[in-house]
Amino acid sequence: MRERPEKIDNQLYFNVLFNNLRFYVIFFIYIYTAKEKKMINNFKKQSLINDVIEPNTLFIDGVEYINSQQWAFAYESFTQIFQSRKHKSVALLYNMALCHFYANEYARAFTLLTESLMQQTTPKPAYQQVVEIPIALLNLEFESLNYQLGLQENTALKNTHIIKLRIRRLLVDVHLQLENWQEVIKLSELPDMMKCKNVQSAVEISKSKTNII
Repeated sequence: MRERPEKIDNQLYFNVLFNNLRFYVIFFIYIYTAKEKKMINNFKKQSLINDVIEPNTLFIDGVEYINSQQWAFAYESFTQIFQSRKHKSVALLYNMALCHFYANEYARAFTLLTESLMQQTTPKPAYQQVVEIPIALLNLEFESLNYQLGLQENTALKNTHIIKLRIRRLLVDVHLQLENWQEVIKLSELPDMMKCKNVQSAVEISKSKTNII
C-alpha cells in the first residue's frame, strides 16, 4: 500500500528540519570551542610574557625602544606597564606621554604630562639634590633634544629642575601640534624655557599665528 503524499511531505519536512538543527548545533559548538581555545591561548601567552619579562626589565627595554625610536615596541611596553601599575611614577607618565606624542595622540600626551608635572612639583623629603650642575652642562641640556629621550625611574628623581624643564619642553611641542598658540607663549615665559631651541622655534611660530610681535 502506497504512503499518502501528505505523510511523505511531513517526513521530508522533519528530516530537513532535523538536519538544519544538527548543522546549527555543530556550527555553534565549533564557534564556541574555537573562541574558548583562543582565549586560553591568549591567557597562556600573557602568562608566559608576565613570567618571562619582569616589570623592571620591561621598563628598561621600553626606555631603550624610545631612545632607538622603535615607537611601536615602546608604546606596547609602556602601555602594558601603565595598565598593570596602580601608582604612575613621573618616569612612567613621561615615557607614556612620549609614546602618545609620536602616535599623534596629543590630547592624551597633554593629560599625562600635566599629571607628571603635578607630581614633579610635589616635594619629596626622601630625596635631596646635593650636586650642583655646571652651567656648561645645563647649556648643553638647553640646546639638545634630550627631552625626547626616555626616562629611567631613578633618573626622574635626580634633578627635578631638568626633569621639570623636559616635561615643559614636551608640553610646548604638544601645544604646538594642537595649535594652542597662547599656551606655547605662556610656557615660554617660565624659567629657562627660552634658552631651549624647540621653545624658541615654537614661540616664533605661535607669535606669527597670533600676530604678536
